[in-house]
Amino acid sequence: NDISYREHSQLLGLENVILSSAVRILTESLGINPNRNAVIQNMWFNLNRYKDYNEVHEHSRCLLSGCYYISCPEECGDIVFLRDMTESSIYSSYDLTIHTPLTRGNVAYTPQEGLLLFFNPFTPHLVRPNLSQEDRISIAFNIGIR
Repeated sequence: NDISYREHSQLLGLENVILSSAVRILTESLGINPNRNAVIQNMWFNLNRYKDYNEVHEHSRCLLSGCYYISCPEECGDIVFLRDMTESSIYSSYDLTIHTPLTRGNVAYTPQEGLLLFFNPFTPHLVRPNLSQEDRISIAFNIGIR
């Protein structure tokens, strides 16, 4: 569910961290004019209970997406970014000595409490099932500019 983070004072500090990090990524990695204002377009809680998961999806109408992990018991479900299979198969046909983020296939991240993860909103991704008896709690968000 979308939340109005301005109505929850405990989230205002997180808002500042998200926006300052987003500005750095938008300007240094994407080349966005630093005079533009980054804004959190929407923000919501994710609660994944035992065996809950998130199907493959993308985020639209934003420049950057991310997630802040609040509670992450062991085996609570990695977030997996899916690579275009055509692109992956082209790289796999070469004799690569190492795989880098540019040449490997799908990439999975194991959530850790306090981790702030940003990603390209157009990259298809999913969350594997929570195999823990404890809840996995995170806050997801989308960033745009004005």
